[in-house]
Parts: sequence; C-alpha cells; structure tokens
Amino acid sequence: MSATESEWNQLITVVPDNYHKDAATKEEQSAGPNVTNEAVKLIAGVAGTMFPLGWILLGGLAVKSIYDAVNKARSSGLDMTPLPLSEAKLLSFPPGHPMPKVVYCRHPANASLYYPLASFHRHVFEHKFAEAVKLLGVLGAREISVKHLKGWSRDFAAEISSPIPTSSAPAQVGVTASAHSESGESVLFKATLKGSDKPRLIESPTWLPHESMWQTIADLRIECGLHEFSLSLNYEEDYQVNASLNAKIKDLGFDVGGKFEDHVSTIWTMNGIFGVNANAM
Repeated sequence: MSATESEWNQLITVVPDNYHKDAATKEEQSAGPNVTNEAVKLIAGVAGTMFPLGWILLGGLAVKSIYDAVNKARSSGLDMTPLPLSEAKLLSFPPGHPMPKVVYCRHPANASLYYPLASFHRHVFEHKFAEAVKLLGVLGAREISVKHLKGWSRDFAAEISSPIPTSSAPAQVGVTASAHSESGESVLFKATLKGSDKPRLIESPTWLPHESMWQTIADLRIECGLHEFSLSLNYEEDYQVNASLNAKIKDLGFDVGGKFEDHVSTIWTMNGIFGVNANAM
C-alpha cells in the first residue's frame, strides 16, 4: 500500500518497514517479528534525519506488540492503517513524532498532516486560526481583534503561538492578549500591523477553499477595496475524534500521544481594518 492510498484513511499508526514481512507467517507471529539488520539500518537512517531515535531501539517484541494491537483494532471494526516508517516520512507530523504505537489522526482538510489523537483538536483549531490571521495579513489588515463568543477562550488563546505573517507585515507594531470585555465578549488577541493597499491571497491555502465567508471577505477586499472586516472562526465539528474513540484506542493497547483533549464547540470573531497604517510608516 502506498502513501497515496493510505492518506485517505483517517487513523494511522506508524510501523517499521519490516512490519508486514516479519508478521506474515504464523511462526513469526508466535515468536514475535524480528527487526532485521537491514531494517535497523533503514530505521536509523530515517530517524537520524527526521524521526525520534526511539525507532532505532524498537525490538522484536515491540513489533509483535504493534502487530497484535493492529489486528485487535481491525477485529473490533476500527479502520486504522499501519503505515510503514519510510512512507510516513512523506507526511507531516508535529515535532517529536511519529512514535511507535501512537495513533495519529488526519487533518480534516489536508491529507498530508497528521496529529496525535490526544492533541488533534488543539492542533486543527490552531492551524485554522493561523491561516485566518495570515489571510487577513496578506489581504492588507492593519488592525486585527479576536473576540471569544463560545468554546475555547483565554487560556487556550494564551498557548497559541503568534501566527502573525511577518512576511506581509514587516513593520508589525504589537501583538497583545487581553481579558478585557467589549459588549460582553472576551478579547483574546489584538494585533497592529503595517497594513497594505496591495491585497493578495495566501499560497496553497488549506481552509480558504472550504470557507465561503472567508472567500467573500477576500473577494470584497481585492475587487472592491473593503475597508473594515468581520470574520467568523468556527470549530463545531468533532470529526468523530471524541472521548469514545480515545477510550477505544487505549483499550486496544495503543497510545494517543498525551492527555486527550476533547472537542469544544468554538466560535471566535475576527474584526479589524484594512489598509496602510500611517503610524507604522
């Protein structure tokens, strides 16, 4: 199975390249698949460039444990793909991943991104937020204010790395997080940028093609010179990644990659002004 075929599977666990070969016969299954010298060399080569070194130390019993867990998952009806390590390098994982026996979930709008099940929702929401801010930046925003309507709020926002697109706003004045209230809404994030009167779209967007209102804001800015904006950032779908799936994965003997964070239906609003900021000149 190629990475192209497997990328459409929502759940994967990464396995050594010798996994399918060594687990092919009943004799090897009962004894536990062995990690051959060739496989160790391949694992070490890959790990040395991009993957955690734990793969080098993965012994036969550990491979057998993975094999048994995958078989158990399939018997239970869980659609999870064991992806060879050499094919996993074609995908993108958070730093420090992938790790053996951890279950990863595919990004809902990007088939090359995989996140540990435990932090799936946090990663996906942060990715969406970052793209929204970058989009507003390249469209020429000079002021951005993010307010909480429901769901994840100040504590979550404080842990998000600043996604301000510095390439489009080299004269960034400031980014602040605040708990002040405006009309009953908590202000989570404020930014002042240089702004621009030459709006453009971001390259290779992930979320924009699926967000009709984002597209409308972009069209109005580029074609009609939109001056003020109000953009909604919604995260209301759990993509079937929930506490029930987390419990099932753990019962099957897999790791979810940390403490599981369940989905929280969230709406943030992003307001601001487009155009050059004369104070930042």
